[in-house]
Amino acid sequence: DAISVPSAAIHGAAQLWRMLQQDLEGRALTGPPLVLLLDQFDQASPGCELIVERLFAMAESMAAPVCIIAAARQDQGVNPAARLAEFSELQIELGPWSPTECSEYIQETLRNAGAKRDVFTAPALFRVWVQSRGIPARVARLCDFALLAAMDHEFSLVDCDVVDAAATELGIAVPGTGDIQPLMRRA
Repeated sequence: DAISVPSAAIHGAAQLWRMLQQDLEGRALTGPPLVLLLDQFDQASPGCELIVERLFAMAESMAAPVCIIAAARQDQGVNPAARLAEFSELQIELGPWSPTECSEYIQETLRNAGAKRDVFTAPALFRVWVQSRGIPARVARLCDFALLAAMDHEFSLVDCDVVDAAATELGIAVPGTGDIQPLMRRA
């Protein structure tokens, strides 16, 4: 059960808030919980935390079941969702993967997608870990981009050069990790 509203049908935050309130009122009576996924919450606009707090308070006053999953990166000891922690019943901190975990994830994902042979060279698997800093979302995004680049340039394997170029294109390259050259110049 989902709330699905075309963006053209919403004329401002007040109307969206009324729609959420009506949905919560219905859920308070029928019981299926409202699950909100707030991905990249650390990049939310200022004041978003207050809106989520208000949503919690409204749901609590109506006895409506609500589950909010907020994913946020914690950089330099700053937790962007710290104010929401008091409402939380469960907090899970995911640290970066080790090189082995990163490599296993990539290889297992490729096998599940139907790969019958190695797609990344062994050094490229390690380079993905270096360039992504082991952050799971970056690993997945970097691999996707590297695979697309290799396919576009008809490379049979993803090597360190492809990973470095993909990381550069994504703006996440770690300086000093190799001779980074644009893919278009690669023979």
